[in-house]
Amino acid sequence: MFKENLYQPFEVLLREHDRFPLKDHQHSFFEAVHIADGNGVFQICRPMSDICEFKYSAGSLFLIPPNTTHCFKVSKRSKFLFVRFTDRYIDEHLGGGAKHALYLSYATPMITLKSAELKVADALFGLMESELSGGRDFSEAMLQNSADIVLASIARILGRSPDIHIHIQNADETAREMHMLQYIQTHIHQPDNLKVEVLVKRFGLSKSYIGRYFKRRFQESLRQYITRNRMRRVEYLVVNSLMSVKEIAYDMGFADSCHLVKNFKKYSGMSPLQYRSKFNLHKKQRLSP
Repeated sequence: MFKENLYQPFEVLLREHDRFPLKDHQHSFFEAVHIADGNGVFQICRPMSDICEFKYSAGSLFLIPPNTTHCFKVSKRSKFLFVRFTDRYIDEHLGGGAKHALYLSYATPMITLKSAELKVADALFGLMESELSGGRDFSEAMLQNSADIVLASIARILGRSPDIHIHIQNADETAREMHMLQYIQTHIHQPDNLKVEVLVKRFGLSKSYIGRYFKRRFQESLRQYITRNRMRRVEYLVVNSLMSVKEIAYDMGFADSCHLVKNFKKYSGMSPLQYRSKFNLHKKQRLSP
């Protein structure tokens, strides 16, 4: 499967397609996609490996997190505004709280803006389109400032629902599943909040049942899912940031760097620094003529 990398912290692209040029693919970075015109279907493969489809039209907004298999199926010629950015860009422009909120788009990639937020976002996307027409002074600054406001709004929206304490004895099971995945993703760097004792209290399931419940719906154990997604986040930080192993261990809630190295070796077959070196070598080879 094709996987695209971003060799700068931030970029904005405007494209029109009768047929989207890429089939199922992944990115190593975040991508916010605003549909300026047209309609079709956005398709992703969720972490539990089922395919989900979202119909899009003019004004639709999606946030695609790193390492997510996805594609667009165009029904009517569509104009796409792509805002692409790395973890490092989020840290420098929005902060760690926004970063953890934005990762929630693993569970909810379609972003629904409220009326006031929608008016602001539409104006900012319009401004970005205008700046991309070229030839203006300070265009890069205008693009970044506009994107930062939109991304902060998305982080705020994604950060709301996991903080709502929901007891769901008789609630729709799909809603329970979505909120469970949202909660795990937003607290993936806080292992104390992902203990079974905490999860059963939050989601109204018994301690003896929650493991069977999760395995039946997501085809892997709760512990496997948490570990895999935690390691995916660590992997992203290893190859897309300048953070030391000690800093990554602290950011992701490991007891110490030794514990992180041990777990990462089990996940990838090599240490974080070996993995980073291998990735950097591969990147140089791809960029060399």
